Amino acid sequence: MTRFTTKHHLCSCAALVPRADNSDGRVSRHNHVKNGDIVLKSLLCTAAQGILESAKETTIAGFYWRKEKSIGDARAQVAATGKLACVVRAMLTSGKPYVEEDKNLTARRTVTTDKHAMKAAAFSEQELLDITELLCTKTEILYRVKEEVGIGQYQV
Repeated sequence: MTRFTTKHHLCSCAALVPRADNSDGRVSRHNHVKNGDIVLKSLLCTAAQGILESAKETTIAGFYWRKEKSIGDARAQVAATGKLACVVRAMLTSGKPYVEEDKNLTARRTVTTDKHAMKAAAFSEQELLDITELLCTKTEILYRVKEEVGIGQYQV
């Protein structure tokens, strides 16, 4: 997999991205896809079509159905094929098998939820009172300084 340095490079070589013709700062985008490895594209498209026709609810099928509503059938199938190409590249580079995500709870979501839960530190009542007193004294000091300098009324 050293040939494809990024997932975008793989999608580009598999002709799964739109072609962009740039000339003198003007970008002309066409509806045609980029020329690429036709064998790789046909294999990935066939695999994606098999995923879509199967009765299983997969991440790629869900992605296809969401995209199909907004961009149409053919473009959604190419987008789903690109997502499949990214998954295949990740499997080959990491050496780990593909594990379908659970809709309700994934490992990534639990990690982020745990991080957010750890951020909310519990303060004791005395600590909150000390913080409040400190803030009040700082506000009073600012108010006095502005009054003495004559900057105008300070809104607290």
